[in-house]
Amino acid sequence: MKRIALSLLILSSSIAYGFDFFQYSPQNKVINGENYPRNSYIRYRGTTKKQMSLNKALRAMFQNEDAYLESFFFSKIKLELMKQSVPFSYNLSRYLQRKIDNKIKSNGGALNPVDATNYAKHLVDDHFKYHTSKDRNWAIDSYINYNSSTFNDWPQEVVFSSIVSPSAGTYGDRIVVIDEKTPRSLDLNFWNKVHNDKWFDHTRDAGEFLAPGYIPYSDIIGYEIRSGSSKRWWDIEYIFYLEYINGQPVILVFDGEGRNCAMKTESNDYVFCKFRGRDSFADGPRPPSKYKLPLMGVISSNSIDKTSIKNRFKVLSSRDLPDWIDSEIKSLNKTYYKID
Repeated sequence: MKRIALSLLILSSSIAYGFDFFQYSPQNKVINGENYPRNSYIRYRGTTKKQMSLNKALRAMFQNEDAYLESFFFSKIKLELMKQSVPFSYNLSRYLQRKIDNKIKSNGGALNPVDATNYAKHLVDDHFKYHTSKDRNWAIDSYINYNSSTFNDWPQEVVFSSIVSPSAGTYGDRIVVIDEKTPRSLDLNFWNKVHNDKWFDHTRDAGEFLAPGYIPYSDIIGYEIRSGSSKRWWDIEYIFYLEYINGQPVILVFDGEGRNCAMKTESNDYVFCKFRGRDSFADGPRPPSKYKLPLMGVISSNSIDKTSIKNRFKVLSSRDLPDWIDSEIKSLNKTYYKID
């Protein structure tokens, strides 16, 4: 059923979300018993506090329009539109800089976060459309084809993600969980297997997907805070997942127990994954275990029925949230309800 819905959504992808890399995907194919492309899978983006803070992730899950998961390219345009300093180096074309300056002038000053986000999205989509209209292979050669002489292994205009959460975890101690509503991303492994007979360039590239410019807030359904040493953030401290109760968005907060893999299943169960350090990233998504995530509490804009929550979640954690997370929640005018 999910794949039927996915096929129907493809028809509206260019309208709903602008430019997409999904248009370059090879035709559906079964390889070693697996259906490709794998856009229906939950994906994970390893990032940092500066790139995607807990505050911003919670705002995304509460449907704030300015809370995108942004490429450096997107962020540069957005911050310029808001007339804020840009804490990294990225040079925009004269065309884009002129567009930004004219927009600020017509607005009578800096744009607010929502308007800046929406116009940045427009300019990013326009950038990709313009270059691919001149040369359709431009995107393939620049971002997709591992064997291309002009392939950029770590471009600043795109957003990478992976269906393998431990692989994503090697890129940062904050993990954004993504459920793509309309297919915009390309299954890079699938494309390169079909065209190059090559699954991936490096082990960390296993299960890798590529999106042009941004991940919209509406596709962000979860967030993990991990700890550990550089380039090896296995230990999960706290897990946040979007859920709807009586039609209203709430955030479930789970105890990561210092484990290395957690997931939401298709049956809406929240469990730890079966991952061991000796497992290969190339094996695909980690299978679910039988061990439920211990629920700590619920973040909501409205009062909740604790009894119904406890009836659903039988495994509870005795831990309290640290003060800094509690402060983040209060800054959003939301309430945290501890479930015990």
